Amino acid sequence: MKIVILDKDSYAYKKWDGGITNQLLILPPQANYGKLNFDLRISKAKISALHSKFSILPKVNRNLLFLEGASLLTVTPNKHQLLLPGDEINFKGDLPIQCKGKGIDFNVMLTKGGKVSSQLLQMEKGECLELDQTTSGQFLFLHANKGNIKVGIGNEKFILKQEMSLYINELNEEVLISIEANKTAEVILTEVLLK
Repeated sequence: MKIVILDKDSYAYKKWDGGITNQLLILPPQANYGKLNFDLRISKAKISALHSKFSILPKVNRNLLFLEGASLLTVTPNKHQLLLPGDEINFKGDLPIQCKGKGIDFNVMLTKGGKVSSQLLQMEKGECLELDQTTSGQFLFLHANKGNIKVGIGNEKFILKQEMSLYINELNEEVLISIEANKTAEVILTEVLLK
């Protein structure tokens, strides 16, 4: 089990037609998003334009968690989905998705297949959550979206300040993970089961 802490200095920012994307993580580390040679990519995007189009990404499976604002996605000509904070959607990257509305979203992209689940956790001051992670080979990603949190993994303790992230690559043992909010906090929890 490998635990990695990420801070703002390690993130990569990129402008696109609809706003700005903040790449939090790409694996393997030498992968290039433009070449689509990554296994896993995690990012946050600020959608500034009222009307925008998602990038077409063949052979990429996407998981999107909406964080702020409201957006109406046109997934196919006959399928629309309204996204509000905390809403999650999974879709194929080759779909020509159009977006109406401004906000911030959290994106997970996979090229090798697998299953992704992301959730937005609202935590009150002093609240503590415990996660019992037992699935072998699972990838876990935590992001302190707002506020600071204390993360316990087994006997180890970590402080994640706002905008910092932590990931565990290939959980291979049963481990108790706790998340504690010193003040009101907002945490993104992503679990990936890779094929």
